[in-house]
Amino acid sequence: MSSHRSYTLLRSPGTVIMPLVRSRPVFAGGVFLASTVLFALVFFADAAAEQLSTISSALPSIKYNTCPSSCPPDPYAQHGMVHYSASGAYNETRWVPFPEQNEEAQMAMAAKGGNAADWKYGRISGLPLTDEIPEEAWDIAPRDWTMQLRKWGLENQALLEAEAEAAKAAGAGTGAVEGVEGGTAEVALMELGTEWDWARGKLVVFIGSSHDRNNVWQWCDEVIGEYTSWGGHIGGFCHIEALDLTIAHWFLYGLIDDESLAKIRSAEGRPLTYELRIKDVMRPLMVEHGIDRKPDLMVVTSLFWDEGAIEEYGVHYSHRVRKAPAFAYNELAWHRSRFRQLITHLREMYSPSMPMMVRTRHIRLITGWWLQLKIQQLDQGCRAVARGLGVREFTWGDKLEGYNQFSDGDQHYDYGPTTYIFGE
Repeated sequence: MSSHRSYTLLRSPGTVIMPLVRSRPVFAGGVFLASTVLFALVFFADAAAEQLSTISSALPSIKYNTCPSSCPPDPYAQHGMVHYSASGAYNETRWVPFPEQNEEAQMAMAAKGGNAADWKYGRISGLPLTDEIPEEAWDIAPRDWTMQLRKWGLENQALLEAEAEAAKAAGAGTGAVEGVEGGTAEVALMELGTEWDWARGKLVVFIGSSHDRNNVWQWCDEVIGEYTSWGGHIGGFCHIEALDLTIAHWFLYGLIDDESLAKIRSAEGRPLTYELRIKDVMRPLMVEHGIDRKPDLMVVTSLFWDEGAIEEYGVHYSHRVRKAPAFAYNELAWHRSRFRQLITHLREMYSPSMPMMVRTRHIRLITGWWLQLKIQQLDQGCRAVARGLGVREFTWGDKLEGYNQFSDGDQHYDYGPTTYIFGE
């Protein structure tokens, strides 16, 4: 399984370039889950649903465009399964949608290689103990873009390492080396073909917290990309030079709306509100690195930091008992209103037609103080706002249930199946 890795991410606005190259076991037969953040390529919702009655109607109503007919079907919106190899190799993790078939066809498919007569009548004794996935399922499954990109990156990495060794040998006077002149080898790196044109020049921005930060740089590591950190609680981006593909993430302290309370989040840098953080911190950094333009996709969420903020603000203003069971209706209404304002703010800042998605929750493993229920309540509110605005869901969190062995025991995940599920 994966070995433990740690990286130092600055908390100050300094820039650290991290060429994420490391050695690790390569699992034979590994098939990576379909790739990058852009794999939510179905950018647009089918229609904008009725606005939430609990959210202020005074805010601008911006309808979302429908997906053009050229959009491919979204396999991640279909019912299916996370296929985790019986070998335990996490790089064989794939999302496999269930084919739409009648009962007789499903039984025949399940009984392939087994006792079809027994299985036809529903006897478990006839079910073959194989892990074979039928062609009907693979036909509608996403392509394994992450595996292909990682393979390409490893092959080019090997070429560059050979170049460095050749140049070193030439410089040390160990004799002439073919392809080396003046101590530098000329290596023709492998290129990515036209099948990657859909990803060329694209910009994706994830707006959230440490979960999005970890997802971006862990994925960047897997595909041998170059990761730039602006600070652990600020943001950063991954760049795949061969595709000019950039995946950025912005770290927000939730939906906090008050800068004046010095005791709230006192250990964190200012500003706190997303309005000021985006204007004074995120956008200038995007400009500095030449990537401040209308994103091809923006994925937004706000859950775990809000759970703590609602608790702390409520106690501060003496209208909440600390660790009270779950959130009250008006607290959740405030969260929905602020989340809707965030989406509206981002659209007004870049473009009303900017493709957007809402990242859904994953289960927090700590069960005390009603934490799981509170996150679920906030998540339901985010989904309701997304539906009202016609924004589709990025269901990374929905597909993580049961992968607790890769968690830190609370809410963060190390390298593992979750990295490739994110790669969708």
